[in-house]
Amino acid sequence: FLAKQFPGRPIKLIWTREEDTGHDFYRPRVVASFQAGFDEQKKPVAFRQVNAGDGATRQHNLIGKSAIDASVMDSSDKQAYVFPNQRIEYIYEESTVPLGFWRSVGGSHNGYFIESFIDEMANEVKQDPVVFRRQLFGNAPRFAAVLDQVTKMAGWRADAWKADDDRMHAMGVALYKDHGTIVGQIAEISLDDNKRPIVHRVWCALDCGVVINPMIATMQVESAIAYGLSAALMEEVDIREGRAQNSNFHDYPILTAQQMPPIEVVFINSNEHPTGLGEPATPPIPAALCNAIFNLTGVRIRSLPINSVTV
Repeated sequence: FLAKQFPGRPIKLIWTREEDTGHDFYRPRVVASFQAGFDEQKKPVAFRQVNAGDGATRQHNLIGKSAIDASVMDSSDKQAYVFPNQRIEYIYEESTVPLGFWRSVGGSHNGYFIESFIDEMANEVKQDPVVFRRQLFGNAPRFAAVLDQVTKMAGWRADAWKADDDRMHAMGVALYKDHGTIVGQIAEISLDDNKRPIVHRVWCALDCGVVINPMIATMQVESAIAYGLSAALMEEVDIREGRAQNSNFHDYPILTAQQMPPIEVVFINSNEHPTGLGEPATPPIPAALCNAIFNLTGVRIRSLPINSVTV
């Protein structure tokens, strides 16, 4: 309308934050169901993942002839874990909410799903989650190198401990491949007086092939972790009767600079071709956070964001 009133002149349109929050494209709401089987020696012999939801690939008519929406299932079949029997399934469940491509796309929820369940499997057989993951690797030396590096960086501790702040602390680990890059992360957390997680530190090791610009690469990783932490801890859009109830930062809070933990980043020396880096560090962080919460409290977080932890 404005462009027609001023022919030949560029028009700059700026949405208010309230308009942007209420009329945006949103992340897919996806749910997942998992099953695992063990033999008499407690070795994993079966793994099943079923995702249900809708995605931006279908809504934006980019799905082509495929029956699978890549934006829902993306990277779920790219992990290093080997099971004698494995099945990954997709159930289409239409969403009437307009969906878009969030940072790391399908990896943003599949990293949380898969790495949380791998931790549950480790707990079922009473194994250290780092040791358990290593035993699931097939021929995956790059995955092993990333996992070894991040556990060394963090000084991995499988059990909770009382820290200098007189609170109990715990670590959680996650390992995930997304956009061709393998990322291992460990988060150290405690709970505040309201039972909300405090993230004290994050360690991150990556194999993204040859690193072109280390400074920019590190900033990409740090910002990807910030995205994932913010979404896991507090970001939630409430849609009722077709309208977003959120409008601005007072009812849609995001992670602040004061809440952002220190992050240590190490890149694995590699001669492989460079792979993605803007997105791969987002998928593991919600799982590392929630696995740390379990190690601290014994409570599994199966829905995000985390409002509080009921102990």
